[in-house]
Amino acid sequence: MGRGSWPRYVALGDSLTAVRDDLGPGGVRIGWARRLAGMLGQRTGVACTLTNLATDGASVDMVLARQLPAVAGPGVGGRGGHAERGWPEPG
Repeated sequence: MGRGSWPRYVALGDSLTAVRDDLGPGGVRIGWARRLAGMLGQRTGVACTLTNLATDGASVDMVLARQLPAVAGPGVGGRGGHAERGWPEPG
């Protein structure tokens, strides 16, 4: 893995990140997260693997409670555990 490469990244968010109504070439749903993965791979020369956990209608609380723990592990995000990390409680 070269310096400045992004071999994988995870996208969290709502419908904007989840590819809703974002069409690429040929009418294929692509979204900004997949576009970014492609650009990172092209610019670094290292294939970038995308894991997109975004869901339509997700709120900040939902991202913190469901999507972030899926990446960072149990006890991260949601309600609770914020004070230990110096984060404000959501909502």
